[in-house]
Amino acid sequence: MSEPKSWESLSSIEDFLEFFDIPYDERVINVNRLHIMKKFAILAQEITESTSDAIERLDAYREALVKAYEIFLTSSATKERLFQVQHRHDSPPVHFLGVYEIRNLAKIPEI
Repeated sequence: MSEPKSWESLSSIEDFLEFFDIPYDERVINVNRLHIMKKFAILAQEITESTSDAIERLDAYREALVKAYEIFLTSSATKERLFQVQHRHDSPPVHFLGVYEIRNLAKIPEI
């Protein structure tokens, strides 16, 4: 068995799950890796801002990671929409004007 990693050395979702001793399905991780980490980061930021005790904070981080992971057991990245690029579909569509529409609007005769 290897020596436990320190909090600062964690980088992958697997590192975090193993650090907190959370069982996981690798298939779920492979599909939702970035989304789980993004959700965890959002939850962890709230914990960091509201909890000063280091032990309480680590316990809360563990709960947050469990929550982030469990969301993607039943949901999808499309439903959660954690990244800004996924919100672009919420804006009103831009109408495309074809060449013929521009000609008609500008009253340009066809050649």
